[in-house]
Amino acid sequence: MSDNVPLAASLYTALQAKLALVKEIGQGLVNGRSTPAAVHESLMVMTEESERAAVRAAQRNEIIVKLLSTVLGLAVSFGVSYYGIRWLVNVMDPTRSEKQESQKRVKLALLQIIYFGYQ
Repeated sequence: MSDNVPLAASLYTALQAKLALVKEIGQGLVNGRSTPAAVHESLMVMTEESERAAVRAAQRNEIIVKLLSTVLGLAVSFGVSYYGIRWLVNVMDPTRSEKQESQKRVKLALLQIIYFGYQ
């Protein structure tokens, strides 16, 4: 959402400039200072500016999407790699169950010492 704030501000600024140009063209037509060719040229400039603003916004959005997809892809691949290697190490360890059993006994012994004191 915060990425849209600069885009909205730039579009607002562009619209203000175009509105001022349209007002100026209108006043020139009323006062007889502008010719139809000048009006056409001014409108073409406005159209080109709009196209450039739209292209810049689209390029900015493409970059953001590419960056987010790259970060998401890296996060998923790192997560899959980490848990895959962890599972593989546990499967390949022949003394895994014995280690877990001894850890349970040590925890139980420490809890007994903490709650009942050393006897």
